[in-house]
Amino acid sequence: MPASAMAISHELQASGLRATTARQLVLAVFERLPDSQLTADEVRAHLAGRGSPMPSATLYRVMVQLTSVGLIRKQQIGQGACLFELHRADRRDHLVCVDCGAIVECEDAPVAACAEAQARRSGYAVHHHKFIVYGSCGACAAAGGSAP
Repeated sequence: MPASAMAISHELQASGLRATTARQLVLAVFERLPDSQLTADEVRAHLAGRGSPMPSATLYRVMVQLTSVGLIRKQQIGQGACLFELHRADRRDHLVCVDCGAIVECEDAPVAACAEAQARRSGYAVHHHKFIVYGSCGACAAAGGSAP
């Protein structure tokens, strides 16, 4: 359920940022689409579609600010554009096609769970992890995609 404008304002202030209109608008896009990973261009399109166009420089500056305080998370996956998502406690792992650039999110990540269990047994305090598997998607593999 999308957060209200008041909740977004409080979230920004709690993170140490002033609740400017630009920050509220950008964070609202992510709050409305909590399970989405978006490029900056997709965020700009969502804003424009809701009657709130934003200059590129402003959008990038706001996204850097929201990332720096941990409200959204930036991921560079593969060769494509950076993806941004609402920062959540659960982590997302990915499969990346090296041929066409398709990205599939892993809903069940037993390898990450195994790695975290090993880290606990070894006394590691895990700060974050990134698990990305590179290969050929089904369509590219069927068409004779990259050989290992």
